[in-house]
Amino acid sequence: MVDGGAVARDAMIAALIVGIAGCSGDGPYGHLVDRAEEVRQLTLVHSVPYRTLTPEQFSKEARQDVDDDWTDEDLRRYADTYGRLGFFDVNLDLRPIFTQSRIDATGAFYSPANKSITFVGAPRAATVIHEYVHALQDQHFDLTSYDFGGFGTDGFLARRAVTEGDAELAEAQFLSEEQGGGLDTIAYDQFFDDWKQFSAKYLDDSPYPLIFRAYTSFVYTYGVIYSATNLFGDSPLVHQPAPPPYPWSRQDQLFTTHRPSTTAQILSAPGDAMPVNIDFEAALAMLAKRPARRIARTFGFHERRARTLPAGAVMLAVVQSRLGLPLVVARTGLREGAALELLEARAASAA
Repeated sequence: MVDGGAVARDAMIAALIVGIAGCSGDGPYGHLVDRAEEVRQLTLVHSVPYRTLTPEQFSKEARQDVDDDWTDEDLRRYADTYGRLGFFDVNLDLRPIFTQSRIDATGAFYSPANKSITFVGAPRAATVIHEYVHALQDQHFDLTSYDFGGFGTDGFLARRAVTEGDAELAEAQFLSEEQGGGLDTIAYDQFFDDWKQFSAKYLDDSPYPLIFRAYTSFVYTYGVIYSATNLFGDSPLVHQPAPPPYPWSRQDQLFTTHRPSTTAQILSAPGDAMPVNIDFEAALAMLAKRPARRIARTFGFHERRARTLPAGAVMLAVVQSRLGLPLVVARTGLREGAALELLEARAASAA
């Protein structure tokens, strides 16, 4: 896991999203550092400090971090924004949710800000591999710049899917090789299905509002599927990978020349220009059925503005994009039905 503390600059990103001091060449992890370099086909430029916290120590630290990162005013502004958008009750006490969701989701993390790794409790060997792969990514590709080089929160999730998926794939190679196999011996139908079940179970069982579940449920599962397809040049569900070696330089390109910019790209085969078909008509029809009073109450502005913000504004943008019509909002606003009529008329004439 890559530490999300630095993303407190963006409230949603922070919601979507660990002792004994040592160095990577010392202590019990030296051989695992070598294995991380081997499976990921990158070399550490310099050693990576690490520390180990007890769960109690980490919980205390996480609470302090949230208190330092989030003032009451910050939390109020966050609740006013995303609460009105319907992600949670606008009066929900967010501080314990920010704190406990961070505690629950973390067993270890690499911090790009501190260039160090934190383990919570005694880590599994695979966890050590995973975190040192993040260190390799950061030293070669600058994860901080990579994270914030995308457009908005959707771009952030897409980039994090690459970061976590790449580490998960390297971890999978390590685990398979420890059992005498490799990436070519993994049963990918079961492997991917297990990851999808993990996401589904997390979404079903997590007690936190949906916006707090987006990161964990998305980046690992769909990141590793995307990374495997990219590394092998085709989905391993279609063609079982050949024996090694594998061109991990293809993975490097996801951090350099072929960076994804949307989650839609992650949900498709790498390289697809527009992988997901967005049903704009269904979205517009849903908005058209909402009374202006309900829209105004939900988003916190005068009922007269509900014709244009947000429903009317959204529809204007979509209709202009779909039909190429230069629509202008009238002083009293463009009603939802008018935009739908334009869309339906064009669709009928094209049929």
